[in-house]
Amino acid sequence: WTVAAVQDGSYGPTSPVWSFSIDVDGTCEIPELPGVPGTSKSNHYCREGTFEKYFPALWTIEEGDRVLAIARNPFNTYLKLTILNQYTLEPFEKEILCWSYIGNFTPGWPETPEGVTYSFDDLPVEEPPELTCHEKLNAEECAAAGGTFNGKYCECP
Repeated sequence: WTVAAVQDGSYGPTSPVWSFSIDVDGTCEIPELPGVPGTSKSNHYCREGTFEKYFPALWTIEEGDRVLAIARNPFNTYLKLTILNQYTLEPFEKEILCWSYIGNFTPGWPETPEGVTYSFDDLPVEEPPELTCHEKLNAEECAAAGGTFNGKYCECP
């Protein structure tokens, strides 16, 4: 089911399927989502991991796109996302999971019912993929990847 507002004889956009339900038993509960909905504040990439220079972009997220956040990193700086089809607001058949900076998103969707709030702090903590060691890492990245920086390049175990 979906609903659409009508004003002056024109229909507005239809609601996403998850945001509309029928109250058969009188409880009027909001359906549980498998994560926290979020709306993108800007255009950016969603990557395989949290090191932008070393993890490939898996998806381009545009301003206003809706996502479903399913985890956050231990520093609360990145979100693990399920990318949604923007027409159906359902995950793609071959699910796309990736990481993006938490500051790129606002919790909730524009259709979030009044009085309902979402917080990324409610997500479980998950370790993102680790940076693999290679010679072009700088000193800090080299140490994080388990290597030793010799002043010129990273020496990996």
